[in-house]
Amino acid sequence: QESMIVQNAHLINEGKMPILNTKNSDFYLERAADSEVMLEKIIGLVKTRLPKFNVEWDSVRDIQVLSPMRKG
Repeated sequence: QESMIVQNAHLINEGKMPILNTKNSDFYLERAADSEVMLEKIIGLVKTRLPKFNVEWDSVRDIQVLSPMRKG
């Protein structure tokens, strides 16, 4: 089964909404009003929330944060 990250990257690049709330997905979308709020959310996600899913995950090697390059 193809990664939801790959599928959603294609959808986003095509200007379409990503597929959300898929069980056991490797894709997670987070929104925030400004960059400071987003930074705090990302730090919490990487340091606390995501490692709870798998204690063997290394936050540097196993978690990747992607952000948009263009507005739209």
